[in-house]
Amino acid sequence: MPWIESQLATLATVAVGLFVLVNGAFIAALVMTRDRRVVDRWTKPLLMTDAALLVTAFATPVVGLTLKVGSFLVSTLAAIPATLLPGK
Repeated sequence: MPWIESQLATLATVAVGLFVLVNGAFIAALVMTRDRRVVDRWTKPLLMTDAALLVTAFATPVVGLTLKVGSFLVSTLAAIPATLLPGK
């Protein structure tokens, strides 16, 4: 589980970093060009990218919790003696 937790933490960190980087680049492009066509052309892809990065950043703790609970339940079920199982 520590390996999975470290990978999920890395994924969340990368998603937040990319979110800041992408939005910073968009704001820099707006400030530098002051062109309305940049907004018209890049707003929809920017929103889709932001949505994907935010879902990734917020879903990783949920995935980690789900994996922890699932592994706990599987280990608990594996510890039940076969004589206590229904039908035995």
